[in-house]
Amino acid sequence: MNQELQDGLKKKLHEEKESLERELATFADKDKNVAGDFDTRFPDYGDEEEQNAAEVADYAKNLDLEAKMEVKLLNVKKALKRIAIGKYGVCESCDKEISPERLKALPSAGECLECQEKSGPSV
Repeated sequence: MNQELQDGLKKKLHEEKESLERELATFADKDKNVAGDFDTRFPDYGDEEEQNAAEVADYAKNLDLEAKMEVKLLNVKKALKRIAIGKYGVCESCDKEISPERLKALPSAGECLECQEKSGPSV
């Protein structure tokens, strides 16, 4: 992979990391005891029955969203670490090069398309 492409993808990864952290902060707090983990805040809309039902529904939705976003954030951080150690663009499963097209589409990809299809869908 050429350096210009890697630099561009690194910039995209940093932007995605910041975006994910900013979005997570709107409904979750960083867990002080577990690095990289977030805790969804329970919303408080009032004491009426309808408000309580909305709180529970929104909390459940946000829990699911938090989990998916944490996985994406972890993958972005792993990709940035691979850049730092010179392993970016190399499949974690088979050690073959990940195609530039795949990395352009998904800069946080840790596996080539063939290995990803074998291991199943990711978030």
